[in-house]
Order: sequence, then structure tokens, then C-alpha cells
Amino acid sequence: MKLFHKIFLCFIVIFGAAFQMAGYLLINFAYGNAMGQEKKLAFQEFQYNRYILQSILYSQPDFFSEKEVNASEIGGNFTTPVAVCMADGEYVFSNMAVLPDNIAFDEGEDDRIAFQICEKEGKSYIFVCDYVQESERGMFLVTQTDISSVVDSQKSMADYFQKIYIFILCISFPVIFLLTKAVTVSIKKVGKAAERIAGGEYSGRIITNGKDEIGELAVGFNRMAAQVEEKIAELSDVARQKEEFAANFAHELKTPLTSVIGYADMLYQHDLPREEVKSAAGYILDEGMRLESLSLKLMDLFVMDKQDFFLERMPLNELFQNLEQGIEPVCKKRGVTLHTAIGGGIIGVDYDLFKTMILNLADNAMKADCKDLWINGEQHGSSYHLDIRDNGKGIPPAELGKVTEAFYMVDKSRSRKQHGAGLGMALVSKIVKIHGAEMEIESDGKTGTIISKIIAIANQKGGVGKTTSTGNLGIGLAKQGKKVLLIDADAQGSLTASLGFTEPDSLEVTLATIMGDLINDGEVEPGEGILHHEEGIDLMPGNIELSGLEVSLVNVMSRETVLRSYIEIVRDSYDYILIDCMPSLGMITINALACADSILIPVQAAYLPVKGLQQLIKTVGKVKRQINPKLEIEGILLTMVDSRTNYRKNGISGTGQRGGAA
Repeated sequence: MKLFHKIFLCFIVIFGAAFQMAGYLLINFAYGNAMGQEKKLAFQEFQYNRYILQSILYSQPDFFSEKEVNASEIGGNFTTPVAVCMADGEYVFSNMAVLPDNIAFDEGEDDRIAFQICEKEGKSYIFVCDYVQESERGMFLVTQTDISSVVDSQKSMADYFQKIYIFILCISFPVIFLLTKAVTVSIKKVGKAAERIAGGEYSGRIITNGKDEIGELAVGFNRMAAQVEEKIAELSDVARQKEEFAANFAHELKTPLTSVIGYADMLYQHDLPREEVKSAAGYILDEGMRLESLSLKLMDLFVMDKQDFFLERMPLNELFQNLEQGIEPVCKKRGVTLHTAIGGGIIGVDYDLFKTMILNLADNAMKADCKDLWINGEQHGSSYHLDIRDNGKGIPPAELGKVTEAFYMVDKSRSRKQHGAGLGMALVSKIVKIHGAEMEIESDGKTGTIISKIIAIANQKGGVGKTTSTGNLGIGLAKQGKKVLLIDADAQGSLTASLGFTEPDSLEVTLATIMGDLINDGEVEPGEGILHHEEGIDLMPGNIELSGLEVSLVNVMSRETVLRSYIEIVRDSYDYILIDCMPSLGMITINALACADSILIPVQAAYLPVKGLQQLIKTVGKVKRQINPKLEIEGILLTMVDSRTNYRKNGISGTGQRGGAA
């Protein structure tokens, strides 16, 4: 039996039984009250007639024994039909239509009056009986009260209720049907969505607005479906990569082997001039070198998957001094100018693997026909940011995701001429993972390829200099030749106003409108709404509309990653994106933390700002665990410091104590 039928039948049975029971209790209650009233009246009539009988016995003690009693003689004295009988149960007088059955004529001394309700000849009566004694004479008095109207009223009420019950039951059928359908419609949606997923349609979702348990089930199901779709996509991608790996491997072996066999056969079968022999041998040598490179790199790939590596902490300056000695001669040979700017720092590396990674990245850049190669590095908090950049032929943006796949080559003919096997970036990717680092590749597909990392900044305490720090840091980076985007994620629009756009609420396109478009699956262009400043920085403005957006984000699916979707659109155009967060830990700030690589925390050297730092660090830890594993604390920036006062010195000390664990 389907759940719909079960719920429908349960509703009908429960409603019918409850209504019937309520009617039964109501009618019985009314009948009981009416019978109680009738009993009181019957008792009162009995007492009155008892006094009459006692008066007769008092005035004429032998009235019922000396002569035959004439009913008409005394019948008018009684107010209701009565019967008088002797102690032996023999009736000496009665003007009743019917006599009672089985009344116990007992001369008890407990003053109890006997009641009997019975139905005679289609009518209902109450008989009241008691022993009446006057002087030495005594006999039983029985009174009769007609209660047929009460019994008939009860029967009429029961019949009328049954008609109402049947009528209401008929009306309730369609109502209960609709209610049951409304309850089970979301469950049917879940079932149909499950069938679609079982049939291979993994993009299907359940649309429901309910906030009850079924609505929560639908939301959970949608999340599960999204995870299934993502895992299926990953598995499909892995299967595709395996197929492409096998096909490319076979192709990479077949192409040089065919040429080698052809030239070797020509040398074996014919007597050729020395120049042709030398040319054929040279081609065989080139193809042999490529096959050797292919086999060595494949060996490295397999070894890396099965070997544990010890990472030794080494100073970066010393490390790159040794690496430059290997890179610089190759750059000079190919006419490439090497530019290095390595900041101080100590990192844990496997020297041989790290050298292989840098050489592969430099080799890839030089194979792209670049004229300049830049290798820059600087310490950012507990992490180190390494940037390798060239001005050669870029990688098409659509191909960036395939760069680290085995045998992938952007320009196959150029790579083969330079003994490339398409395994260099696959090796680099594995080495990066072994070192617990992350790699990001950027290119416009025309000139220059950038491998870089993104960083971001916040504090829930207001007035600590977040906006000023964001603006100054952005302009400082721009002065160093970096492309910088500032995002004003504060509903007050302070960053927007401080950069000269004094009417942020009048701007047509702001961060709130961009995020609203993304929530509604709208199209957003990379440069849409971005304002350009004379200091060389770009700004995505913010205004009061962010307050309303923060409220609406509560009911949005994947609400923590809306800002990340926008960052993915514009990040290829910038070296740094700095987000000025609002002074709270609301949903907009969580969005900023979810898309950031790191957070810079401006703190005023005072008691209250320092005290609130601990809560912010806990929030950063929670975001890192649940939403953004790569999020790091860039550092704590002390602002408005006056080192001459003990108050500020204590604030600096407190900052160190609370921020040291971060």
C-alpha cells in the first residue's frame, strides 16, 4: 500500500472515530442530564404523594382494610398515578396504566427509596417505591412518572447525529484527500528525483518552499544530488583522463617508433650518401631522446605515488642561489632574461623534487618562446608565495584545467621538436601536493602565463582601520606594478566613499546587485560595475543594499559561496583582490572568508578590540574546517598605535597573547 493511501485511510479512520465518539459522549451527556432532572421530579412527586398517603392513614387508619377501595374515591387526591400494596406485595389500590416488574418490597430501615426505569407498551416510565408507615399501619407506595419524551428525544438526537455524521464524512473525504496530497507531494518529488538520478540524470533538483521536515529532506536530498553529480563528474573526468592517457601514450610511442623503424630500414636496405645517413641518424637520435625523456618522466610519476619524502627546512635565498646556477645557463642559451626577487623565508622541501619542479616550470615558460622569465617569492604569514611569470605564448583559458594532465601539450608540434613528452606539468602538480602546497595557473591565452596564489583580509570590531588599511594596501601594491581589485563588502560603503565615489547609494551596479544576479543565475560580465581609480586600482563598490542582501542570503542554496562565484569571474584579471569586510561576522563576511586565501586582521592596540580577536580567530578556524580548507591567517595588523602610553603597550601585549595561537 502506498504512503498516500495509508495517510488517507488513517485520516478517515481517526476523524470518523473521533467524531463518532464525540457525538456519542455529547448525546449521552445530554440524556444523562435530562434523566437526572426527571428523577428529581419523580422523587419530588413521590414525596408529595407520600404525605398524602400518610394523611389518609392518619385520618382513617383502617381505610385500606375495612372496605373495598374505590379508585375514584381517593384517586383525585394523588398528583400522579400511584399504586398501594400491602407488605405481602398484594396491591390494594392502583390507578396506573401499567404496573412495575420486580420491585423489591422490603421493609428496610435504611430509608432507601427504590427506583426503576422500564419500558411498557412502547412508553418509558420511572417507578419510585418506598415503605410508608403511619402509627402502626404501614404499606408500600409506588409512583409512576412518564419519561417517554426524554427517551424519544435521545433517539431523535442519535438519528439526527448519524445524518450529520454521514454528511460531514462525505464532505471530509475530498478535504482529507487534498490535505493528504499536499503532505505527500514533496515526498513524490523526492521519489521522482531519485528515479531521475537512478536513470543517469544527475542535474535534477527538488524545488520546494516548505520549511518542515519534508522541506529539510528535500534540501538534504538536493545536497546529496549535488555531491553525487560532483562525484560522477570527477569519476567521468578520471575515466576520460585514463582513456586519454592510454591513447596519448600509445600515440607518443607509435609516432617516434614509426619514424625510427622507417629510417633504420632505409639505412639497412640502401647505401646512402654520408649526409643522408647523418640526417637519418640524427632524426633517430632525436626520437630516441624523446622516448628516453618519456620513460624517465613516467618512472618519476609512478615513483612519486609510492614513495614517502622527507621535507627538510631550508632558507629560500640559499635554495634559489643553487637553482639559479642551473636555470641561468639554459636561459642564456635560449635568449631568455631571468629576473629573480626571492624574499627571505624558511620552508620544508625535498631539494631534488623542488629543483625538478622549478626547472620544469622554467622549461615550460622557455618553450613558450618567452623573452623574460620572472621568479618572485615572498613570505605571507606562515606560508610562502612563489610566483613564476613569463611573457611568451599563453595558455588558452579553456585549456587551463588540462595543463596538469599527463601527455597534455598546448602546442604538440613545438613540444615534440623540443623533446617534450607532455608530462612536465603532471610532475609539477604531484610535487606541489607532496609539499602540501597549492598551485594556481592564470593566462589570458595571448601573452604570459602566471602561476600565483590569492590572499584576503577582516575584524568584527568597528573603527579599527579596516577600510584605511584596505585602501592603502591596495594602492601600495598598485605602485609595485600589481593589478589590484578592491571589493567594498561593507553596507556602509566607507571604502567606496574614501576613494572619491561619495554617493555609493546612487550607483547602479554594486556588489549587492552583482551577487543578486548570481543568486538568480544571471549573467555577470568580468568588468561589470567595476570603477577605475586614478591611483591605478579598481573598485567593486558597496552600499546599503548589502544589508538587505545579507538577510536574503539565509535561504539561498550554497549561500556561503556566492561571492566566490564572482571572484572566479574576475580573478584572472588581477594579481591581488582585497575585500573590505563589514564590522560583523554575518553572512557577507562568511562569504569573504569562504573565497579568500588568507585573512589580514587589523586590530587597534586597545582592550576591547583585542578581546574580540579571539572570537574572530574561532570563526576563521570554523570556516577553514567546514568551507575553505586553504584559508590562512595572513597576520594581525596593529593600527593607531601610540607606543608612548602604557595603555597601548598593554594592548600590544594582549594582541600577542590572543593572536599567538593563530
